[in-house]
Amino acid sequence: MTRLVRRPIPTPERDPAGVPRAFVWRGRRLAIAAVLDSWRDAGIWWEGEAEKTFWRVQVADGGIYELWEDSTGRWAVYRVWD
Repeated sequence: MTRLVRRPIPTPERDPAGVPRAFVWRGRRLAIAAVLDSWRDAGIWWEGEAEKTFWRVQVADGGIYELWEDSTGRWAVYRVWD
């Protein structure tokens, strides 16, 4: 089961290639154990929505999160798997 959360987060720690390696969620630093998938989405461009890059990641404790970064540099947790 997943929950849409769409909550902004501070810019994650990233490796030299720009891949997220850790992020802060609800006051906790979560280390990313694996990137499961990534993709780009054009967004609702006709309404002015910025292009986004999505990252589906598994954190060290086994949780799965979907993060996005938009073309303006903002980050958010988009979805959480229960």
